[in-house]
Amino acid sequence: MLAVLGLVLARSRRRAGALLAVAVGVAAAAAVVLAAGPLTLVARDAAMGRALSEASASERALRLTVQRPGEREGGADALRTLETDVAAGFPGAGARSVRFSGRAVGRTSVVLAGVDALGTYVRLAAGRLPTRCDARVCEVVAVAGRPEAVVDLEGARLRVVGRGRLDGVPLGPLPPAPGRPDAGATFLVAGGVAPLLELEALDGLPRTFGWTRVLDASTVHPWNTDRVLTGLADVQDAFAGVIDGAQVSLPTAPIAAEARRGRAAAAFALIVAALAATILLAFAAFAAAEQHDDVAAELRRLRAMAARRRHRTTLVLGEATMPALAGVLVGATIAVAATALAASLALDGPTTTAAATIAGAPPSAGAAAGGSAVPSSVGPTAGSSAGASGVAVVLREGFFTSRALVAALVLLGAGVGVIAGVLAGAQSRGVRVALEAGCVVVLGGIVWQGASRGSVDAVALADGGAVDPVLVLAPGAAALACGLLALRLVPPLLRALARGAERLPVGPYLALVALARQPARTAAAVAVVAVAAAAGTFALGHARTLQQGALDQAAYRTAGDVRGLRPAAGSRPSADQTPVVRIKAETLGRPLAVQVVGVGAEALPRLPGWREDFSSTPIAQLAQRLDGDPDGLQLGGVELPRDVRRIELPVKLTGARAVIQLAVQRADGTFARLLGGTELPPGGYRLSAPVPRSERGGRIVALEVALGPGGSGTSDLGEVIPRALTATFADGRRAPLTDFADWMPSTAGSFTGGTFSYSIAGVVGYLGIRPQQPAAREPIPVLATPALAARVRAGGNLVLRLPGGGQSRMRIVGTVRHVPTTSPGEAMIADVGRLFAALNTQYPGLAAVSEHWRIGPAPPSGPELRRADLAAAAAADPLARGVLVALRGLAILGALVALAAVLLAVAATARDRGGEQAELEAVGVPPRTLQAQMVAGAAATALVGLLAGVVGGAALTGRFTDLVALGADGRRPLPELLPTFPWTLAGLAVAAAAVAAIVAAGGQARRAFRGDAVGRLRG
Repeated sequence: MLAVLGLVLARSRRRAGALLAVAVGVAAAAAVVLAAGPLTLVARDAAMGRALSEASASERALRLTVQRPGEREGGADALRTLETDVAAGFPGAGARSVRFSGRAVGRTSVVLAGVDALGTYVRLAAGRLPTRCDARVCEVVAVAGRPEAVVDLEGARLRVVGRGRLDGVPLGPLPPAPGRPDAGATFLVAGGVAPLLELEALDGLPRTFGWTRVLDASTVHPWNTDRVLTGLADVQDAFAGVIDGAQVSLPTAPIAAEARRGRAAAAFALIVAALAATILLAFAAFAAAEQHDDVAAELRRLRAMAARRRHRTTLVLGEATMPALAGVLVGATIAVAATALAASLALDGPTTTAAATIAGAPPSAGAAAGGSAVPSSVGPTAGSSAGASGVAVVLREGFFTSRALVAALVLLGAGVGVIAGVLAGAQSRGVRVALEAGCVVVLGGIVWQGASRGSVDAVALADGGAVDPVLVLAPGAAALACGLLALRLVPPLLRALARGAERLPVGPYLALVALARQPARTAAAVAVVAVAAAAGTFALGHARTLQQGALDQAAYRTAGDVRGLRPAAGSRPSADQTPVVRIKAETLGRPLAVQVVGVGAEALPRLPGWREDFSSTPIAQLAQRLDGDPDGLQLGGVELPRDVRRIELPVKLTGARAVIQLAVQRADGTFARLLGGTELPPGGYRLSAPVPRSERGGRIVALEVALGPGGSGTSDLGEVIPRALTATFADGRRAPLTDFADWMPSTAGSFTGGTFSYSIAGVVGYLGIRPQQPAAREPIPVLATPALAARVRAGGNLVLRLPGGGQSRMRIVGTVRHVPTTSPGEAMIADVGRLFAALNTQYPGLAAVSEHWRIGPAPPSGPELRRADLAAAAAADPLARGVLVALRGLAILGALVALAAVLLAVAATARDRGGEQAELEAVGVPPRTLQAQMVAGAAATALVGLLAGVVGGAALTGRFTDLVALGADGRRPLPELLPTFPWTLAGLAVAAAAVAAIVAAGGQARRAFRGDAVGRLRG
């Protein structure tokens, strides 16, 4: 056995040049596979740092709050006790605050708070920062609402000395979102916690103490994300159930989201690396096939010397192991160097873990004694000296791991197996049939599994742990299928062409005969070129698909070119812009949440966010079916003149207590109420109220009746009898506005003879009378997603339950797969005028214009999303850029491998047929004709392989998005990716590769015919 190993070493030294191509193929495969993980780790780190840095400080805040009911448990002495507990498990607590429970002051709710180092967190719009807070007066800054200059809160005199906006770090986002506690309240903030606690007037108010720290984005990396999240959870565990009333809010959402996105991108990078390794190993196998005859001769010699099977097997394995082992070692070295270079260029911030600091490291130097701390960040703040350690961390976490070792061993085993199989049985028909059968079985299993489970999305890739082998093998197996077809079809095709080439000129005849005399080599060369071309053109196609997908996603998020996130006053739908109404409803029966979007029907066909595949019907036809009515945004009603100052309404009630009010649509489209606020018992009244400036110029669109609890106790019917509504103008004139004669019930009840009658027993919903609203006709035509359309029988309507309990009938006039700007789920589109009128006729204010979409260039106008900005941000995302660079690199690699395979085939042909060509030259065939023969053979090999690869790459591009639903940014794309194969670019790439192969083959042919024919015959 040792003698055989010695023979292997001796043969390897003697044939080092011949084995170089094999080793290069394995080395390149090893470099790609082993560098994929670490390089992706660098891109993930850059993406995570960018995302966390762009997140607001409030989103990165770790906030501890402790509630106390009043002075006995929440005064200064209790605070000092809390500070001791907090310092033990929440070190370096940055922003300290106290927030008192809201109290009514006049008609508004006022919330008082105190923040240490207030100037750090507030941005003044007017006035100055507070400087004084004592028993006589406490200066505050108004950060939400518009309070009076002096506010009396439970006996404490608060003087407003400034107005501004407070950062969300100390108290969270202000003002709170609708539906949250104290939403709509006025917030006043004093400069410090301790001065407020000294105010005896506030002793009885419940209060909430808060300590907030902002997570330092530079301390969070993909390799320590789990430790950071564990550290955050440890902080929560340290206080939950230990301190009464303690709550901890953690900044885990942005960290976890970026971690999932990075893991999904890493899984895709592994798929690309596996595809690259497939074409490189195919090239290595092709290069090894050129050594088959030499190895076969050595095996025959050993067999003649009575060598046993194990000795011959050892020879074959040894011959395969030498280039494979050398290639893996060289490839690993290249991977380490590439990773170190990329990490040194990309990492310039600290890489130490934040977990220890969060969980209990010593307080930062910025924390003041006693707990009154200036803002500090969780984690260390090391300088750029961490850059060198960052490279070491990336290598340790991405390269020197058990997973990388397993990958290297698997690659070594695959290389040895492929090369040994080629050396031992490349010319064996039985071996080839077995290999083909095995590949067919694998491909069939992949297709079956992919079809049975559907596409794999970003969540599955991120949360599934190890990447599914089906996903890793699928692209490579599909590319390999092109090679298998070439191996099966090319030899008989060449023989058929050679038989019919007898009448061709000498050059083409010799080229075809030469190719047909060595069909296995030609087929193998075509197969390698086809595999490389399939992988390369798939990379081009999928890169284009991902780029177009990013543009589609940006357009989907904005619908138009500009999506204004607040309404534009007085805007009307047109072809270039549209106000938007958005509500959430649900179906009856089995509740199904529905997102209803009202858009101008005229603008719908021009929205960039609409894609043709969203519906089988052209969008222009669908828009016409919506039967748009732009006038519906302005409800019909009684005009309130600009100079009106007061209104008066005589009214009589019978049967039940009720609140009578008038609903007004302002000139800007929003709604308000007049006369309301007081519940009236049965009787006659003369209701009167001033008309605020904001309601002047609007329209009275309803007279509303809100019943008091308990009914009347004397009757089952209630009546409201309104008389003429009268207005008083600025000059003192009085004039009637309406007598309600032509009005009608809004929902239930009847209105005849000037009397509105309704049932008191079991009354449900909205009561009132209104003028006629032509645009409010039902059912409302809508475009709905397939699941909603499936619930409706032909000719039927779909009834939706609206917010507040009302219902509306929808008539589905078209089916669409997606509605731009909506999240995944069921949705429908209606004309904004029809939807606005129908819903606000049921209850004025039920549907409000919340957005404004514009098509084409538009100047900035408040908070908005711009399609071009979102597309630019997607293109600048480090993960997306890394994925596209990897795909383009794969395309270049495919071209290089195809070119190398053609050149290797030409060189082998020149070597094996050199004597024959010299004989032909000696008998009078011109050298130029023989050179043309070699070039023609190379051109045929390249073109056939490239064309087969393009077809395979296009097919793989079209099917891959069905297997993996993943965008370039590592998220599930919405809308889904639409395969886009760049036929023009692929054609140019094929032409360039073919020209390069022909030029290179021509150079090799000229070198092959150097010297005279007699000399080459003797050589």
